[in-house]
Amino acid sequence: MFLDAIPKYNGLSFQMEYAHKSAADNIVASTEFGDLKYATGTGFVPQGGYLFQNNLELGLRYANVRSDSGLYSGINDTDEYTIGLSRYFKNHNLKVQSDFIYRERLQGSDFLQFRLQFEMAF
Repeated sequence: MFLDAIPKYNGLSFQMEYAHKSAADNIVASTEFGDLKYATGTGFVPQGGYLFQNNLELGLRYANVRSDSGLYSGINDTDEYTIGLSRYFKNHNLKVQSDFIYRERLQGSDFLQFRLQFEMAF
């Protein structure tokens, strides 16, 4: 199951996604590369942003992923917090975007990530 919504109004934007994947049993498929365990669990991502008049956009995002507790899911329980900044040029045909991400894993090590990307449309 996958649900999403993306309302926008006067520079404000909000996006929300929810996904859930389940299986009746602990399914393992044998492949030529070894056993493959199917990832099952739930994910939720709300995100909001504001596009200023100068084509600069500030965004905030939270992501939550949880494994299916009844099965070996192959998913690490994770919370992720992101703040992003984007700048649009040439009628939004060119975008420069950066963000800082703090990822908190409930069974593993936390980390901080910085990302910078460029996007061009023709």
